[in-house]
Amino acid sequence: MKKQLLILTLLALTAIPASFAQVRTTTTNNCMWLNYTQMTKFNKGITLHTELQWRRLDWGMHPEQVQLRVGVLKDLGNATTFGLGYSFISTSRYGEFSPKSAFDENRIYEQLQHKSTFGKFEWVNRIRLEQRFINDPVADANGIYSEGPAVLKHRARWSNRISFPLNKKTIENGAFYLTAFDEVFIGFGGNVPLNIFDQNRAYAGIGYKHPVIGKIEVGFMEQIINKSKVSHDVYTGREEFNNTLCISIYKDLDLTSK
Repeated sequence: MKKQLLILTLLALTAIPASFAQVRTTTTNNCMWLNYTQMTKFNKGITLHTELQWRRLDWGMHPEQVQLRVGVLKDLGNATTFGLGYSFISTSRYGEFSPKSAFDENRIYEQLQHKSTFGKFEWVNRIRLEQRFINDPVADANGIYSEGPAVLKHRARWSNRISFPLNKKTIENGAFYLTAFDEVFIGFGGNVPLNIFDQNRAYAGIGYKHPVIGKIEVGFMEQIINKSKVSHDVYTGREEFNNTLCISIYKDLDLTSK
C-alpha cells in the first residue's frame, strides 16, 4: 500500500524547480483515532453535522490532534447533499517530523456529496473545498517558536467510500458490514508553493449498526502526509506514514415530525 501512495508524492515532485538539491526521508508512526459523528435531521431538507475526533500517537499514549466540526447539509434531491461548515483543529508536537510548536487551525469548508447503490453495495462520493486559517509556528528574536499569525491555505479533498452489508440486504439495524474508502488531499493557492499533494488516507474496516447507538466501526487506515520543505536551496522530501487504528460511532438522530 505504501508503494501505491508514494506514486502521488512522486508526481508532486515534478513541480520542484530543478535548481534545488533534493533529499528524501520518511518516518512511520502508530496512531489511534477515536471519532464520534452525529447527523441530526431537523426537517426533510436540513441536517446538522456535528463531529469530534480525538487523535493520539503511539496507539493512544500521546497527543496528536483534536478536531471539532459542525456543519449544515442541504438535501438537493437525487441522494445528493450540499454542505457548509466550520472546523477547529488543535495540533500537538508529535513524531519525528514534529512542528516547532503546537498550533491551531480554523477551517471553513464546502462540500458536495452523492450516495449511490449498486445491488448491495453502497457508494458515497464526496468533494470538499477547504479554506484553512493556520497559525503556523514562527520563531521570535530568541529563536523560540510559538503560534504565528493565521495564514490562509486552500485545499481540495476527494473521498470515495464503498460499504457492503454482510447479513442483511442493506445497512440497517442489526446489520454487520464491510467498508473501505480512499481520500486524496490536494493543496492549492499562493500559500501552497510546494506541497500540492498534501496527504492520502486509505481505510478498510468492519461495522455494526446498533438500533440505539448507531454505526459502530473499527478499521485500519494507512495515512501518508507530505511534509516536504525547502531550506537553503535544498529540497527535503519528507513523507510521514501513519499506521492508524480507527474506532468510530456514526449516529443518526431524526427530529422531524412523524
